[in-house]
Amino acid sequence: MKHRLVFVLMLLVCALVIAPGYAVAQITLVGETMQRAEALPGEQYTGFVMIHNETDSVLTLKIYQDEVSALTSVDRGNKIETINRSNAGWVTHEVQRMTIRAGEVTRVPYEVVVPLRMDTEPPAGTYWSTLTVDVVALGASEFVRPYSRHRLTDIATEIKGTGDAGLAINVVKVKGERNSKQLEAVMVNTGDMLVKPQVWFELYDAGGNLKERVEGKADWVFPGGFDRIVADIAHVRPAVYEAQVVVDAGDDNIFGASFTVDMTGVGRVAQSRVIRTSY
Repeated sequence: MKHRLVFVLMLLVCALVIAPGYAVAQITLVGETMQRAEALPGEQYTGFVMIHNETDSVLTLKIYQDEVSALTSVDRGNKIETINRSNAGWVTHEVQRMTIRAGEVTRVPYEVVVPLRMDTEPPAGTYWSTLTVDVVALGASEFVRPYSRHRLTDIATEIKGTGDAGLAINVVKVKGERNSKQLEAVMVNTGDMLVKPQVWFELYDAGGNLKERVEGKADWVFPGGFDRIVADIAHVRPAVYEAQVVVDAGDDNIFGASFTVDMTGVGRVAQSRVIRTSY
């Protein structure tokens, strides 16, 4: 049994040595992981992405838009409503199948045509889908199913002058210990616009005096999506604070939540905690 195992391992090593380019079909994006553009209903615009074949093999690629991430669920109180904010049907690729040489960087152009209407209403807010590349052939080998799949970049269309910002804070908690303590809040985009808000935490003492303002980090959030906002509070003096998390989405769209945080248990996560929250 031992000799058989050694023989199998030797075969695997030989396969990797003989065909190193077949080990991983790695296609990477050169540039930003999201492309945003504003447009009016009925308008069209063009763009492109740069992709890199990091392998030492010739690859054949299938290029298309994946709309799964744009199918979102929204809580309407008495029911969960599924919203389709996909623009996959608006995006046309000049090339749907291409061959890329080993180590090559190449350009993938696309065109977006915004419809005048969707069902009975003009489009409004943000629509998006993900430019996706399937490796369907390695060298001379053909595959019935994709050898590998790479979701490279979101193509987002923002309809000019439309959309409502809506953000909700669902969870606030303390993470970490002593020298790595953080406040974390979960922010949900309940509107129909792509947003990247400014976020900060305000900590007040029992007399209502502002003791600390701590900046948080937030990323782009699509409608129906969420982001975890984290702020470093390792430097904050242990005490019980009345606190607020403030989310500024611009254009006077400000959201937030109030909470009480007990930070007297230095080094003990169980005592450094949020003990009351008001949304």
